[in-house]
Amino acid sequence: MHGCKVNLAVGGSGGPNAILNRLRPLKRPQDDKRAEDTAASRVLVDRPSGAPYLQFSMSQLRLLHIALSLSAVVLTLVFGALRTLGPADAVHAPTFVTYVLLGFAAMVILSAASVRTRISAARAGEVNENWLNENKARCLILWAMLEGGAAICGVALFLGADPWLAGALAAGALGFLVSQSPGTLAGH
Repeated sequence: MHGCKVNLAVGGSGGPNAILNRLRPLKRPQDDKRAEDTAASRVLVDRPSGAPYLQFSMSQLRLLHIALSLSAVVLTLVFGALRTLGPADAVHAPTFVTYVLLGFAAMVILSAASVRTRISAARAGEVNENWLNENKARCLILWAMLEGGAAICGVALFLGADPWLAGALAAGALGFLVSQSPGTLAGH
């Protein structure tokens, strides 16, 4: 416990973890200088334009949507193409496993539809940044869920699931994902 001071005073409330809760780091004089240096460098590194670097613009959100959509399509097609080389030919996976995967994929896709209902369209006269700050996390969750649903369908197809059923679920997830662009979600 280098650089720490432990207050071993007994009494009061806190139970058996009271000693651990009182563990505090010692403050050294050079810590103040480091804090000033990191605060100055943080302004230069994290905020080059005056805005926090984790904020999204609408164009960045569009690019992320396109990337997630393309990766879901490629992943599903690769798993489908590898079906002839996969374990379905060598070792048959139990049918139960593939139906559980497809059921889970359907549940994820329906859950994504529920998340979609929580994304409100931009109100008349509202600036895109206001809508973006309010809904960017929901958009990312929606897209990730749909990408995951399509990927699960691809894995089930790879393991020997019925190609019509797995393909229909994957096509539904991919179609839903592609149709939910940031502009569509914002109501433009």
